[in-house]
Amino acid sequence: MKNFCGNKIQWVWKMHKLNTPLSVSSYLTGSLMGRKQFGYPLHLSASWYDRGDIYFDKEEIEIIGDFLRYKIKTNPAYPDKIAESIFSLSKNIDGMELPNILERELPELIKLFRKHQELYSEMLGFMSYRGSVQMADILQKEIQIILSYRLAKKKKMNDFKKYAEIISYPYYESVVLEEKKFALGLSEGFGKLLVSQQNEKIEEYLARYEWLAFHWFVGSPPQPKQIKKRFLTLSPTAERELKTIRNDKKLAERKMKNIIHSLSLNSTEKRIIRQYRTWLFLRTFVKDNLNKAGYKLLPILYEIAERIKIERSSMPFLIIEEIDTIDKLPREEIIQHAEERKKGFSAGITEDIFKFRPFEKQSPLTNNENTQEITGSVAYRGIVRGVAKVILSPKDQSNLKKGEILVTSMTTPDFLPAMERAAAFVTDEGGITCHAAIVAREMKKPCIIGTKMATKQLISGDAIEVDAVNGIVKIIKK
Repeated sequence: MKNFCGNKIQWVWKMHKLNTPLSVSSYLTGSLMGRKQFGYPLHLSASWYDRGDIYFDKEEIEIIGDFLRYKIKTNPAYPDKIAESIFSLSKNIDGMELPNILERELPELIKLFRKHQELYSEMLGFMSYRGSVQMADILQKEIQIILSYRLAKKKKMNDFKKYAEIISYPYYESVVLEEKKFALGLSEGFGKLLVSQQNEKIEEYLARYEWLAFHWFVGSPPQPKQIKKRFLTLSPTAERELKTIRNDKKLAERKMKNIIHSLSLNSTEKRIIRQYRTWLFLRTFVKDNLNKAGYKLLPILYEIAERIKIERSSMPFLIIEEIDTIDKLPREEIIQHAEERKKGFSAGITEDIFKFRPFEKQSPLTNNENTQEITGSVAYRGIVRGVAKVILSPKDQSNLKKGEILVTSMTTPDFLPAMERAAAFVTDEGGITCHAAIVAREMKKPCIIGTKMATKQLISGDAIEVDAVNGIVKIIKK
């Protein structure tokens, strides 16, 4: 297999997370749309998903980074232009409403799905190493250069970490914080309400945030009794927590202004900080909107499943081309494909072609059972000891008990219930701009990210210490 440069692909493992054939097959269209938005001179697309492990072509990632750096250098407003496109697309996703699908014939439903699926694919084009991840990481390096220069001039390099942490406060509120504030507002005085009033608040919550429980077209709505239990737990301290959140935001902005003033930053440096903080937010915002768009497409997928008499749960395990021709394919073949892929699948894109096939890892992952320490980057400082709980799928998060340490490849908004109960987070993936890092700072929980192999080295039940001061996860007892 060759990449767009005509060279042999050097596959680089990036993370381990569950996915579905529908989302993976959407990536080809999404990357084409991303090329148009970012202005890539070539169609860059060499990625592979293999039963949980995600790989990218090393050369492609590096060239994309070089391209984005060049665009930012020659057009300082370039990050703002792309950000505006994302915000505009998110408004379209928010406003996405489906017509009466019950009155449509099957061929009409298929066309309707493809029409609305374009919003999903378009948002997909802004994600990952072809988009939001690279943009945030590039701007982060610019911030490091600015801080190093300014702090060195003032002989304050020992304050670098402190200043970097303050600047890494997203410009906008993440969905994590929005959801928490909304839940706290509904929780105030919840225990004193009539059952009918409690049910109204639960319905209000579900109407706004049910989509958070879905990822890559898969999920299940939280049960009303779970929401009620959460509201009753939050109720006694809801007013105080809301006040704390507001005060924390004011304090963060005040610290930000102090940094800008104390370092005598110029207009260019201020712009880069604003852009960096915006893309810190956008890195997770893109994924959030992707999940929301996928959630809004589910009614059509479920209705198609009803018409051809297959299980709803099978639809995310079909690819775009199969859904396009689902009215012509044998029902038994559709069911067989879905059931086989539910057990695990390998598929990817090379040379602009999507295909299923076995994947030979050029850099096989190893599990060194003798490892006693795992290193990573600190996202939020603190030291916690506890029991590790390895969770690779949000559907398994109910297994995590309060006070345990969440170990996962990466977090997404549908991990929020588990993250609220966890004492700390450890992830394989990510830098300071990733979802887990942002949530950790908002929840004030110790977090180590980018360990690469935590989910391979740790198993549920291990006694561990998360030293999120030095960036070390110590295995106390296997």
